Amino acid sequence: MVRQQRSEQTRRLLVGAAAELFDRVGFVRATMAEISSAAGVTKGALYFHFPSKDTLADAVRAEAIEMLDILVARLPAGLSPMQAVIDMHHHVVRWLREDAIVRASLRISHDTGDPADFCASWLAATERLLRRASPERAELAATALVGLCLGVETLRWNGIRRDGRPEPWELVLPSLVGHDPSGTNRLSRRGGTIDGRT
Repeated sequence: MVRQQRSEQTRRLLVGAAAELFDRVGFVRATMAEISSAAGVTKGALYFHFPSKDTLADAVRAEAIEMLDILVARLPAGLSPMQAVIDMHHHVVRWLREDAIVRASLRISHDTGDPADFCASWLAATERLLRRASPERAELAATALVGLCLGVETLRWNGIRRDGRPEPWELVLPSLVGHDPSGTNRLSRRGGTIDGRT
């Protein structure tokens, strides 16, 4: 049991170190030696868990998707579809700014040309929620919203857009999914966490 826990802890360390490195220098430039060094484990331990950089990248991407799945599952049941989308996007946008796992997942997809698994999952989750609010516009609205969020964050990553400004997606979201006749949806981030992270 102790050996299994230690093995899982080593695996988590390696995934975290790989994500940090992929995020900072890119998937192509990161080396397995740098990853093992950053994780504080031997190359033998690294290759025991991940026989190649590709398998390590797959683990990073899988963790990002799992984070999203957990987030969606934890959205409170009583939320309107629009509010669920708003709350989900506050968390995902924060991850795009602060979480190496999510940023590395996007970087891996960009650097390798492989399909963007996290983006595809994010888009699908957004579309599912929007379908409940406005079925006829869900696909277009989800594509516009996810694309806008990614575009704004790309500007931020490149130093063109600074933090502290209102979020453009908050401005366009109501027009993408329609008017809120109840007036109950709020665009601001609510307190607490629903994703198990801060």
